[in-house]
Amino acid sequence: MHVYQNTHVMMPRSERGLGEHDLSVPDLEAAESRRQHFTMALRPSAISRLNRDRRAAAKVLQDIYGGPNSSQVERLSKIVGKIFRAKSTINLEPEALSRIDNSMIFNIWKTQASLAEGAKLTDMSPDDQTSEAERRDDAEEALFAYGKSEMEVVRKYGVRRRGESLNPHFNSHARPVYAASMLFGEQGGYPGAAPEYGPIALILGDHTKRYATITSRDSVLLAQEDSETATEAFGVFGETPEQSNLHPVIAYADEEQLEYLLDDVYGASERPDEFFEVQIHDAISVMRDVERVEVAEAVEVDHNMLARLLGPRSTRRATSG
Repeated sequence: MHVYQNTHVMMPRSERGLGEHDLSVPDLEAAESRRQHFTMALRPSAISRLNRDRRAAAKVLQDIYGGPNSSQVERLSKIVGKIFRAKSTINLEPEALSRIDNSMIFNIWKTQASLAEGAKLTDMSPDDQTSEAERRDDAEEALFAYGKSEMEVVRKYGVRRRGESLNPHFNSHARPVYAASMLFGEQGGYPGAAPEYGPIALILGDHTKRYATITSRDSVLLAQEDSETATEAFGVFGETPEQSNLHPVIAYADEEQLEYLLDDVYGASERPDEFFEVQIHDAISVMRDVERVEVAEAVEVDHNMLARLLGPRSTRRATSG
């Protein structure tokens, strides 16, 4: 495996992040509305549910493992600590590196612009192209409720559909960038938490969790299972595990995931199929926010391009395993 280390990570952030200086005025307004929606709506909502969510997570553990209440408190503390400490990663295919614009990583609404525009993707059938956009939009609306926001700027840029019509002001910068938690480790020797999305893993700095939500699996699947309660299915990070509310992730996790997280108590178990998904409601810059890039051994990449994305003082080394 090849590892590219970034010495610029956690650079002081200006009002506009790296790469954001080149955005249009609507793009900048949409990007700011994304941060505002998280700060003024998503995070306060999750923190207000902390005690209720803790009880719900404890009940899930009680139903599975039994034992006194003190055991559930210990189990909760162990799992919350692991979720809090786990790195977030973005897995990419090699060709995706060339689409990183001015060090910024964009979400699917930007990289697959045809989704946002209601047009067709070339690598899907017409029915699949439309349904993919609808599923993603439904999931993000179910979880993050852009259409119910009290802030006009969030509704202006964050809502994709108005009735049967597409919103002409919808902007990709109002929606989250997706990552995955390294909670369950690497899979089959490939780097990152979600190698099915590519053999290149961008390992994010922990400071990116400041604007992050987290769910126990793909948010599209989560919303499809129960769209009515999806707005209560995500957790948020604080400065410490105690200042976070990560209990919804535990309450909505499946038994396989919980057993893996408690493997030091119940014995080793197989790596779960589903990863914990992280949604980042902020701009992500490779130079500012990525600690390192890990590339699977057999994958060929443009090393000079990676060095440019990470910055002039980045370093490269090879590792075994």
